[in-house]
Amino acid sequence: MAVLVVGQVLARQIALDATDYPVLRSLGLTRRQLAGIAVARCAVIGLVGATLTVVGAIALSPVTPIGLARVAEPSPGLAVDTVIVAIGAAGTALLPAVLALWPAWRAAQASSPAFRAGLARRPRRRFAVADLIARAGFPVTLTAGVRLALERGHGPTSVPVRTTIGVAVVGLGALAASLTFGASLTHLVGSPPLYGVTWDTEILNNNGPGSVPEGVAVARSDPDVAAAAFIQTGLSFRLNGLDLPGFAFAPVKGTFAASVLAGRTPVAADEVALGASTAMRLGARVGTTLLGHAENDGAPRVRVRVAGIVVLPPGDARTHLGDGVMATRQALLRLAGGHARSPYVIAVAFQPGADTAAAESPLDGRLSAADENFFCGLTPPWYYASIDAWSWPGRIGRRGRTASLLQEAAEAAVGAAGGIMLAGRLGLGVRGPRPEERRTRNPQVEGIKVPPEGFEPSHLAPEATGLH
Repeated sequence: MAVLVVGQVLARQIALDATDYPVLRSLGLTRRQLAGIAVARCAVIGLVGATLTVVGAIALSPVTPIGLARVAEPSPGLAVDTVIVAIGAAGTALLPAVLALWPAWRAAQASSPAFRAGLARRPRRRFAVADLIARAGFPVTLTAGVRLALERGHGPTSVPVRTTIGVAVVGLGALAASLTFGASLTHLVGSPPLYGVTWDTEILNNNGPGSVPEGVAVARSDPDVAAAAFIQTGLSFRLNGLDLPGFAFAPVKGTFAASVLAGRTPVAADEVALGASTAMRLGARVGTTLLGHAENDGAPRVRVRVAGIVVLPPGDARTHLGDGVMATRQALLRLAGGHARSPYVIAVAFQPGADTAAAESPLDGRLSAADENFFCGLTPPWYYASIDAWSWPGRIGRRGRTASLLQEAAEAAVGAAGGIMLAGRLGLGVRGPRPEERRTRNPQVEGIKVPPEGFEPSHLAPEATGLH
């Protein structure tokens, strides 16, 4: 997209500069020299652009990367990747010159008297749509508007209509696609049940899994808590010979609700639920019986029945939306031969309609009163795979919000630049008379004599120039 826009801008500028080529040809410049001048101008533009790009990249390196990469960056600050910067600078410097080669040669070729004479004898190509509208009897204003919009014209006032329309279509398509993707991603991230997170906050303890069960009594006694359950991610299942990531839960209050696509949430020790992609890979549906085990390779294989198709919450790097197995803690122990890791996270869902922040604050206070090492926080989906379970969600959240603001600012700047560029491209398609064209529109009225076609200053006799 950027190459198309830059190429069109350079081609248009070269075409405008070519109005002086006949004079330069008459003064002795060759076609190759004229093309070289145009390419040299574009090379200077590329060199300036490359310099600004390198300086800007180095200056902005302390505030990059953004998002999760900024949290995980081991050595933030000023950084220069010499190889990447050199390759980028060379590409930026050479690209305008390369894009200008063909337009510059065409413009230089068109400056010759023989070429312009042949072009003048060539019949003007008419646009079929405009002719069709005219024959259909539509108003003259509509026909004239279509011709002005879609016919490229001729001579120095011609415009690249087809490329302008093509760039506008591609630009609008890219803009619509980016806006749609951004809105969809924002909706997904802002709607946790869509990626399998059906709870409002999580309870953890800095002392490790052994201390977390002490929070069960607090969660059960809190009137704002509608449901609570121990949850485990990053589990390993092997069903029908296929290795799968998994998720397990053990309710401690109320009923654990999963994001169910078909069937229901598993409740018995011989039931599991599958992600949609996993169900397709296994050729399973609700009611299918599978054979396998979990966690321990030496565990005996047992049969389980598919109770539903669900969206599993993010787990580890292996887990994607639609992948994995969901089971109760009892089913996990049965599949693992009675031995499985202990859960250390309590997922809490507040009463319907409750304000999460207002309900979480008193819960956090009660947990701290029981053990100061307790804390609450909902881990964002992009942290599940790469942030350690014992990291403080509050601290991570603040850094994440700062990075998010930088990302949104960058996206807004890119969007504004794209809008300005698109407006400029559309503006090139609006053809109007050049100043010299307005001056010579009516020679009889203005008293200006128009030189004949193919006229060159070298045709003047010495007497006419006064140089003899």
